[in-house]
Amino acid sequence: MSPGSTTERVKRGLSFSPGEDLALARSFASTTLSTTDMTSDLYWEAVADIYKNQAETRIPRTAKSLLNRFTTLQRVVQKY
Repeated sequence: MSPGSTTERVKRGLSFSPGEDLALARSFASTTLSTTDMTSDLYWEAVADIYKNQAETRIPRTAKSLLNRFTTLQRVVQKY
């Protein structure tokens, strides 16, 4: 791709650690208990706010990256 191209790729972030996966699960569970009638974007912003305050979270993650990771984890867990 040429410099200035509007289709430049975004660099991938670092992989989630097992501790970050647990922090995401706890954040999701906490948010589920405290919210009603939220849009998806607001919901995942709330999850991200709880997530960033947990000890296991060394790397800043966006609400979008948390949603994508949760979707991946959910697929694996649903097999059981």
